[in-house]
Amino acid sequence: MPASILPVYVGLVTLILLGWAAAMQLLQWWDIYRETWPLALTMVPGSFIAGATAEGGGAVAFPVFTKAFGVASQDAKLFALMIQSVGMTMAALTIRLRRIPVLGRAIALALPGGIIGLVLGDLLLVLPEPYPKLFFSLVAAVFGLFLIYNRWVLRHAPHARLPHGGRGQDLLLILAGVLGGLVTAVIGVGIDMLLFIVLTLLYGIDEKISTPTTVALMGLLSVVGFLWHALVRQHIAVEVWQFWMSAVPIVVFGAPLGVWVCSRLARDGLLYLLLLLIALDLASTLWLIPLDAARLTFLLVCAVISGLLFTLLLWLRQRAAARLAVPDPVLPAQALAVAAPVVQIAPVQIAPAGAPTGAPTGAPATRSPPASPSAWVQRWAGLVPVGGRVLDLACGNGRHARYLAVLGHPVLAVDRVLPPVPPDADPAPDSDPGRGLAIDWQRYDLEAHPWPFPAGTFAGIIVVNYLHRPLFEPLLAALAPGGVLIYETFSVGQPRYGRPRNPDFLLGPGELLERVRGRLHVIAYEDLDEPARRRCVQRLCARRPLEQS
Repeated sequence: MPASILPVYVGLVTLILLGWAAAMQLLQWWDIYRETWPLALTMVPGSFIAGATAEGGGAVAFPVFTKAFGVASQDAKLFALMIQSVGMTMAALTIRLRRIPVLGRAIALALPGGIIGLVLGDLLLVLPEPYPKLFFSLVAAVFGLFLIYNRWVLRHAPHARLPHGGRGQDLLLILAGVLGGLVTAVIGVGIDMLLFIVLTLLYGIDEKISTPTTVALMGLLSVVGFLWHALVRQHIAVEVWQFWMSAVPIVVFGAPLGVWVCSRLARDGLLYLLLLLIALDLASTLWLIPLDAARLTFLLVCAVISGLLFTLLLWLRQRAAARLAVPDPVLPAQALAVAAPVVQIAPVQIAPAGAPTGAPTGAPATRSPPASPSAWVQRWAGLVPVGGRVLDLACGNGRHARYLAVLGHPVLAVDRVLPPVPPDADPAPDSDPGRGLAIDWQRYDLEAHPWPFPAGTFAGIIVVNYLHRPLFEPLLAALAPGGVLIYETFSVGQPRYGRPRNPDFLLGPGELLERVRGRLHVIAYEDLDEPARRRCVQRLCARRPLEQS
């Protein structure tokens, strides 16, 4: 945890533990660990899962308590809400202190709906045993199927923020909160999983953003649920209070640890862990609970409802994709259909110095000559396979596109805004003045629209002074075997020298290296504070192994 936020975290943990110890001493409950230690031990993985994934700590506590320890479903649900109100709230605080991005608007809309659903569900949805266990397994199985679909079937480029959907989007998020609150009222978790599905399936939000968003939401709703049952309903048994007290010292550390791991671990590691837990829960349910006609009917009805909701989200997603596929009214020749697998654009020929003036197709007329290429790019550009296609991502004025084109590479230069290109400019001092450079200039907002490039497309990818974390995974996938990534951008110490100051645009310590670990062979890496140049930067050159497909 960064040193700047460590005192806040340590101070709050100290207050919680002091209050916990005082309560344990006042109630003389120290000896409860002789009976509750197995339950408390359950929250070691449970609190980690709560902070690292879109499943709350109750996703571990509820099935283990009800199946392994014989705790009643109602008590297991109450314990889940109580312990999440501590662990996931600490996780949410860690998310806030570490400035991990979340979708505040999604939380603000889904939370009131979740509170309504939680209260109504507690008053109206009373399921006899063993239906809560069956319902939990069904919800977990649906979530597991979605994770598989989202990871290996859907294949979308993630987004970092919600599109502006107006009142319809607001209503949908509120309704998702209500439905998630109803589920949470029965099994102690649910709103986090449901909102995660809505954000990632319907809006294509990056999992690194949707996960901390749902963690914070589940923590806040758990606090409300705890207060509702403790102060309004007043039906929490003494045994449940003891379960909770025995686990508090564990979750104040476990959930924030999960947040930290989630911010650094590759998505597949946690995905496999979640799928394993879901499979174990489903297998234990089928093993322990006999399925008669009534129970099978219950599962079938719930499965049909889940399928209809899933289909509705897919339909809404397809409608949104169709709207995004409308051609650009300003530069129709350069517009990309969202569904198109390959960028289709005619190359723009940049003529040598002395050629007749006139703007090339799709490019405005004039501007000042571009700056020199980055020294880091010049140092390592020779490693890009000869004649291989190169992507200049967030190309800006095109200085690196021109440099790579001079080296003989076909270059695709992509940016949200393309400045005017001087057709009579000599792209580089040492270029052949009799030879034009074929560069595909593409105006496309990769932060607002899906990633359009298939896997293995480019022999080289250049990124300089640009950071949008959701693009890392599709960017790495677009690198062909043997291809070279050259990356250089600002890191966390930059604000003391000037812009950028937004942490979304600043790499964390060692982050660039971690992003490619296990995926690319690192050739060179620098993480430097350069006072003379008033900048803090990370630089990387890495190659994708030839044996990777």
